[in-house]
Amino acid sequence: MRSAVPDMTTVTQQSVSEGECVASRYTVTGTPVAPFLGHAPNGLPIGLTSLDMVRVVDGLLVEHWILAGAAEQP
Repeated sequence: MRSAVPDMTTVTQQSVSEGECVASRYTVTGTPVAPFLGHAPNGLPIGLTSLDMVRVVDGLLVEHWILAGAAEQP
């Protein structure tokens, strides 16, 4: 991802944890310099909003689920 969008930034809007699970809602923004998620490197920035849930056991990430919206130009 970093090679396609070197100026990528991630902002977490919310994180919630319960037991072994942590859910986070966040936005990734940046300008692709190579093809990225179906977007050509046209010099325009894109934004992607996602929701992740991970399960951590004994300090290790053992499961990961992600729901990502379509990358779009802001």
